[in-house]
Amino acid sequence: DAMGMEDTMIELQRFVVEPLARALFPKYREAEFDEHAGFFVHYSPDADLDLDLHHDDSDITLNIALGRDGFTGASLVFCGVLGEPDHRQHHYDHRHTPGMAILHQGHRRHGVRRIGEG
Repeated sequence: DAMGMEDTMIELQRFVVEPLARALFPKYREAEFDEHAGFFVHYSPDADLDLDLHHDDSDITLNIALGRDGFTGASLVFCGVLGEPDHRQHHYDHRHTPGMAILHQGHRRHGVRRIGEG
């Protein structure tokens, strides 16, 4: 694991991500989750400012907000599912709250709007 958190990632996958994915997404009720990948993106006015729309090479993605209280911007933008007619249409903006997470299907097109402050 590139982050040096292999044991933590395995536990997070087994005890958090898998049960939630099975409960929330019917197509994954019988799925075997046997791999994971983890990385950090540091959004700040001095580092990464945003993230272009994309889809992940994963079945399930867990985004965890590790930012500080008081940051502005950097909302998570969701569009449609890859391969569907609406995959480029905006569906929802999610405003992250530090310490909170959002779980979504990796093939849902998403990105991060420009950070303001924080």
